[in-house]
Amino acid sequence: MSIEKVYLTASPDGKLSIGNQVIELKDVSRLTFSTDNLLAFEKFVALNKEEANICYSAKSVSLMPKQPEKAYAPIAICALQDSEALIHLNKALDKDLSIAEFEKLLYRLRRYGDFLSTISHLRSFSVAKKQTYERDVDNSGNFRLLIQREAMGVGNWVPPEKLSFVVPVFTYLQDAFKVDLDLLFSVTDAGIPVFRLENLTFAEDLLARRIEVLDARLSSASTCPQYWGVIQNVPMDDSWMYRENKANL
Repeated sequence: MSIEKVYLTASPDGKLSIGNQVIELKDVSRLTFSTDNLLAFEKFVALNKEEANICYSAKSVSLMPKQPEKAYAPIAICALQDSEALIHLNKALDKDLSIAEFEKLLYRLRRYGDFLSTISHLRSFSVAKKQTYERDVDNSGNFRLLIQREAMGVGNWVPPEKLSFVVPVFTYLQDAFKVDLDLLFSVTDAGIPVFRLENLTFAEDLLARRIEVLDARLSSASTCPQYWGVIQNVPMDDSWMYRENKANL
């Protein structure tokens, strides 16, 4: 028993020939608009007349066709970018900063809070501290250890306990995220001043603000249904049903 050879050919006009059978290929290509500017995405969505859904997350927004046969590719995509000020602030959280590093951070973010007085004190930094160290041990294993550092009063600058920042959430947008950070100031055993910014709910508050901004802006830009999430195209076929027959006949 012999198997006849079958030749597969494709023509420039989009036709596929298998042996003496001709299959005409359909062009299902589509255009996708991509941007990192939510304002441009809003304008595109407002002018788009095709029936679609808006799917979004904290980092991206997509305009997806409603028709199942066209849902293999988005109509438009916006890759959201954090503002530069938010990036710098996020990187500085929960880290020990030297005087120079803390001054540089506040100077870079000076437009987003009232820090001029603090920056001035950092540039001419002067803190007077009195340190006491006591250690008392007896032969019975009892001991007392005391390390005490306190301000000496006159001429001593006391850093503020909190700093408030109002930074843009996304690039190209004025919608802001207001956050109060605890400012911790300490002096190492080597006598080096160290600053630290902390906020235990920073990530949760930022996510809530992102959702709030996106909900408001997308709702005003279009009447398309909106969903928090991402639609993924998962290509599937029934190729698993067919296996190569390796029998030699």
